[in-house]
Amino acid sequence: MSMAIAGVMETKRKSVVTERNMVDSTELLPMSMFWLGFQYGMFGVADLFTLVGLLEFFYAESSAGMKALSIAISWCSLAFGYFFSSVLVVDVVNKVSGGWLASNNLNRDKLNYFYWLPAVMSGVNFVVYFVCAHWYRYNKVEMEDRKSILRLTLR
Repeated sequence: MSMAIAGVMETKRKSVVTERNMVDSTELLPMSMFWLGFQYGMFGVADLFTLVGLLEFFYAESSAGMKALSIAISWCSLAFGYFFSSVLVVDVVNKVSGGWLASNNLNRDKLNYFYWLPAVMSGVNFVVYFVCAHWYRYNKVEMEDRKSILRLTLR
């Protein structure tokens, strides 16, 4: 959602630039930079819920000896994800797209195309996640332990 919001905002910004014929201009746009707050707010909320859910899942579904390791692996996967995201921006997008981000002028570059790329990739990722989550079955032993703990706490 955050990348889709960024794509919409960048498309709006580019339309203002084109409408006012400011492609090569260094004038300030009539749009405020605070329009970026929507995408960063959404990204922060998404990270918050994703990380908490991921840590809870690894802690609940791992065996006793693997809890700490699985949580460490989840943090490592997050770090590698951010690293490969920067590789995606710098290398892959510029080489494959023919230079969406090559001219160092945001008014000429196609930054909105770049924002739509991760939005589409995230949509595909969500579909794959949904299919995998549908097939996943919780650990039976853990579920029985949780039910017994819940019964004891409710008494």
